[in-house]
Amino acid sequence: MEKYELIAAYINNELDATAKANFETQLQNDAQLAEDVAIYKAIENNMQLQTQPNEAALLKNLQPLQQQYFSNTTPTTASLKTNNNGKVRKMIIVALSAAALLALVFLLVKPSSNLNTKELYAQYAIHETVNNTIRSGTASNATLDEATKLYNAKNYKAAIPLLQQIKDSSVQAKLMLGIAQLETNDYATALTHFNEISNGSSIFADKAKWYTALTHLKKDDKTATIAALKALNKNSEYYNKAQELLKKL
Repeated sequence: MEKYELIAAYINNELDATAKANFETQLQNDAQLAEDVAIYKAIENNMQLQTQPNEAALLKNLQPLQQQYFSNTTPTTASLKTNNNGKVRKMIIVALSAAALLALVFLLVKPSSNLNTKELYAQYAIHETVNNTIRSGTASNATLDEATKLYNAKNYKAAIPLLQQIKDSSVQAKLMLGIAQLETNDYATALTHFNEISNGSSIFADKAKWYTALTHLKKDDKTATIAALKALNKNSEYYNKAQELLKKL
C-alpha cells in the first residue's frame, strides 16, 4: 500500500488491529509522518467530505488550507507554520505534488452517494404490493389471483408464465410482467413492455418510464439511465426520486 493510501486508510479507520498498531508505532518514531497525518486530517476537516466536490471546488477549498499550513504557494517545497513561541519556521519537503494532493483528498472522500449501480438499484427498486384489477372472466380471475400471489411473494420466475397469459387483458398485468422480467434479468423483454406502456395513456405510463430507468440502471448503463430519468417531467410522481438518483450517478 502506498504511503498516502495507508494514511487515508488509517484516518478512515480501515486498518486491521495489527496494521493500525504498526502504523501508530511509526507515528511515534517518524515526525514527518506525524506531520503528514496532521495535515491530512486538517484536509479532511476543512473539506466537508460528506459531499462530493468536483475538481474545481476541491482546488478552491484547498486554498485556505494551504494558507493555514504553508507560507508560500508551492505545494512541493513549503515552510510549515508552527506555533512554537516564535521559533524559526521549520522547513520541510512535502512529498506531494498538486496532483498527488488531489488524489489523496479523493481517497479521503467517502461520499454517501458513491454507490455502484447494483447498490443503487437495490435502494430504488422497491416494488409495491399489487391488488387485482382484471375481472374479465373466471379463468382470467383465477390466473390473475395466482399470478398476483406469486408476484407479491417475489416469486417472479413462477409468475411470468401466468402474467404472459393475461398481459393483454390489463396494463397493470403487463407492467407486472415487465417488472418480473426485469427481476429475472430479461432486460430486453422488460423494456419492450415498459416502452409500450410509456407510450400509452394509462395511469401506469409514468411508472413504466421510471422502470425503464431502473432497467438501464440494473444493466449498469448509466448513460441510458440518465436519459430515462431526465425524460420524466416535473408532474410525474417519480420526478423527485429521479432527481435524487441523478445526483448519485
